[in-house]
Amino acid sequence: MSIHTTFLDRSAQYLHKKYGNHIDNICLIVPNRRNGVVLETALSAYYPITKKNDKICEIIDIENFIGETVGWKTASPVILLLELFEIFKEFEPNTKLEKFTGWGHILLKDFDLIDRNLVDAENLFENLQQLKDLDNWKLAEPTAKMKDYYKLWDNLSKTYHIFLKNLKKDNIGYSGMIYRELAENLDTYFGQNAPFEQYVFVGFNALSQAEERIFDYLLKNKKGEILWDSDTYYIETQKENKAGYFLRKYKQKWGNEFWNFEENLLATTEKNITIIKTQNASQQGRVANQILKQWQEENKEKIVQTGLVLGDEQLLLSTLSSLDKCFENQINISIGLSLKDSAIFNLVDVLFEQQQLIIRDKEKDLIKFSHRTITKLFNHPFLRQYEKRKTSSETTENINGNEKAKTETRSLLFLLTNFIHKENLIFLNENEIFNLINNPKFIEKVQDEEGLYQYCELANEVLMPVWKILFTHWKRPKIALENLLELQKLIYEEGIYFESAYLLEFEKILIELQIFINQRPNNIDLKTFKIFLYQAFRESKFDFEGDKSTPLQIMGLNETRNLDFKNLIILSVNEGSIPRRKKIQSFIPLDIAAAKKIPTYQEQEAIVSYYFYRALQRAENIFLVHVAPSDTYGGNEKSRFILQLENDLCRSNPKINYKTFKTALKPSNALPEVPLIYQKDENLIKRIKLQLLTGTTPTQINDFISCSLKYYFSHICKLKSLQKAEELMTGRESGTIIHEILEEVFKELAYKHNNFVEAKHIEDIIGTIPQKVDEKFKLDRYAGYQITGKNFVIKETSINIIQEFLKAQIKEIDEKGMPFEILTLENQEAEDLKHHTALAVETDLDINGENIKVVIKGITDRIDKFEQKVRIIDYKTEKVDKQVLNLSKEDINQLIEDAEKGKARQVWLYKYIIAKQIVESNGKGYKVGDIKLYENDNLSTGIYSLRNLDGGFLELECKDTQLLPPHTAEYVKKSEEYLAKIFGNILNVDIPFERTDVIKRCEHCSFSSRCGRG
Repeated sequence: MSIHTTFLDRSAQYLHKKYGNHIDNICLIVPNRRNGVVLETALSAYYPITKKNDKICEIIDIENFIGETVGWKTASPVILLLELFEIFKEFEPNTKLEKFTGWGHILLKDFDLIDRNLVDAENLFENLQQLKDLDNWKLAEPTAKMKDYYKLWDNLSKTYHIFLKNLKKDNIGYSGMIYRELAENLDTYFGQNAPFEQYVFVGFNALSQAEERIFDYLLKNKKGEILWDSDTYYIETQKENKAGYFLRKYKQKWGNEFWNFEENLLATTEKNITIIKTQNASQQGRVANQILKQWQEENKEKIVQTGLVLGDEQLLLSTLSSLDKCFENQINISIGLSLKDSAIFNLVDVLFEQQQLIIRDKEKDLIKFSHRTITKLFNHPFLRQYEKRKTSSETTENINGNEKAKTETRSLLFLLTNFIHKENLIFLNENEIFNLINNPKFIEKVQDEEGLYQYCELANEVLMPVWKILFTHWKRPKIALENLLELQKLIYEEGIYFESAYLLEFEKILIELQIFINQRPNNIDLKTFKIFLYQAFRESKFDFEGDKSTPLQIMGLNETRNLDFKNLIILSVNEGSIPRRKKIQSFIPLDIAAAKKIPTYQEQEAIVSYYFYRALQRAENIFLVHVAPSDTYGGNEKSRFILQLENDLCRSNPKINYKTFKTALKPSNALPEVPLIYQKDENLIKRIKLQLLTGTTPTQINDFISCSLKYYFSHICKLKSLQKAEELMTGRESGTIIHEILEEVFKELAYKHNNFVEAKHIEDIIGTIPQKVDEKFKLDRYAGYQITGKNFVIKETSINIIQEFLKAQIKEIDEKGMPFEILTLENQEAEDLKHHTALAVETDLDINGENIKVVIKGITDRIDKFEQKVRIIDYKTEKVDKQVLNLSKEDINQLIEDAEKGKARQVWLYKYIIAKQIVESNGKGYKVGDIKLYENDNLSTGIYSLRNLDGGFLELECKDTQLLPPHTAEYVKKSEEYLAKIFGNILNVDIPFERTDVIKRCEHCSFSSRCGRG
């Protein structure tokens, strides 16, 4: 079946039949410019255009029609806001510009609504004044802020009238003001000297009061007519349907003589409607891509008359990135996007963030910039494109006599970002930034690759003009403006569709602000400048203008007006998107707005409802995609419009084929990955055996079981993790400090008291902990951290954790009535090995019939003797529960292959190392500290959890003594059976090194960037 005649094709047919060759005396008014282009194309079938600049007749959108008829220009929102402030300040001299901007744009919108709907402004302001006076009367004693608030209403009427007067003098205004001017002076503008004989309004729905008066005047004076795009379903048969809210009123008013056209398509024509539920918002783009590919196959590699409608226009970029390359030349985008959604806004936002994070080195009188914003700027696409563009030109030829540098795979910005992270360069002054490539450590990093440092020098030179703009202290708005304008000129390049268009719009905003600031140099500070600039970003819309003849049109719902498609996909059909939430910013209360016929959210819902049903009228294949309710972005309930289709339209039209299903696509965080697998061959097995002989720690075994690819990267290939500069101290670093101080504390106590630590000894040292922590934070390795904010909290928390643990140790000694006997401590770098617990043991394991030598090594935090037990102790700064170390038969199996048993595996191996040494002493004993351990000694291994102090010493326990026997020799024998299985998996050629399936483990992995999950 073929698509029904589109509304604009039908309109063209009607106009040709009625006006024939006299069409050049007619003015066609449409809701927006896009409608005008499509209507002109439809008319060209009847009126061939012979010359390039010829036009069939005047076709103009409503905004420009009214502006040109009156002869006034629409002023930019920024200029209007600043002009309004100047007037308001005459009445309230103490009003601050930065505060005014918070509500000034709301006031502008209210003025626009008042004029657009021909409200008696004087009467409205009087009503508002009376309402506020009543509120004021209720207050016994208004605060200073409340008094300022009420002054707004006292001066509102005066401000409004002076504002209009000043704008009229310059023949400029806001839209509503220009609409009102025309509506209240119709005879003047459409009298005997009217430029056209006839005015035809094509495809309108919700008219403002000013528009309604203009339409009514032209209709009654036989100078106009209206072509309506309406359907009987929502006008007659479903009168409660909001889609017909406005049209029913207009049909009643003008229906007898001026009602063209109405069709009955929704309830009578065949339609395939499919409802698809996705798990998250970004997944919708991939769903759309699948549907388009299916349609393309059905139409022999062509897409025909297809509309892809974004209920949430912020999904544009993610949707475009989801579409296959085969659709690139078939797409036209007709969405009016705010500059706030652009890459240039993101760049400006980072620059303002940079100004906020600047610190001043008073001693050296220097300004320093934060690594956070430096790396954001280095990673920004505009700068990356700039580097690539400038360094890929002919200037890269013959660097130092070499052939052309291979710049495609090189990026100085990328190298510098990694360098900043690796060296933890948290704050840098501008000179340090400009000379990063001269840092000896950076030179050492890049000098091994031929021509790379020469490339870096070249890139540094071409980037320097941009860097001098980016890394400047904005002391005044004028400096900020000059810098932003200069930056815009540098990074602008024609031909990059999105970016160049956004940058040109950005330049217009900056020039307007520059003119205003130059006129008032002392009135605006940097904070206020930012407010105005961001407001301008929000208000400025960029309309994409592409090839209107392309078969695939991407648009917002309101851009579908008057356009028809055979195939239709609408995304984000959720409450909150279609229709939008009930949120209107206005100073006018809802009841007063309704009484004055000012549109409220009810009228807004009616408009959206009309757009939705009108888009469905002539469509044949319809897909409505919504996000399942969740706490993810866009995850609200499905739109009420879907429920209306299910319960009303489908019952009214038996020809509708209605289906619903849940997408089978994986969530976006589980996209199909390119397998990353390293098969084991003979050479790799040799390398692994060498590594096992060098020494394997419990941490390495845990890495293998958690993610064999991480084990391969870290312990076989010896790759270093990709580092990132951090302003906040990490949990690993604070944990290191806590471990070091506990080691120092017990070492000091052991030396002072001949290894026996009593409660009173610990009490004496608790007060020194804050000083010890302070000293640690002053060490060179922590010098980059500012001890403020969260870092200060981390420091204080570290003090508290150590002190509370020591108090718990005192309690434990008091309860048992005996001291700790310290045998050894961690102290890896100690020259005196008496208190050194670096453990290592070599063993022969039977692995798949082959005798393999393996060294197991580890470093415990403490070995002591307490209650006739020799305790092998590991400190954990996180919370550990007792059940983690209680093993059953199932847990023993998991000890070999379950990543969740890492803590139990660690302390099990510590005990194994010592037990093995005892057994191999052949009855002579294994010396630990000042004592020797024998097979009959009671060995215990476990954890002190510093966030579970009530748990005390958490011992590794196994109720089934056959699984982990208490006797030392049997414990060693059984442990080696388990180790043989673990190392058997490591050496098994049929088990490759590959990524873990448990994505959660990748969140804090140092190698996630290397494997593609970071």
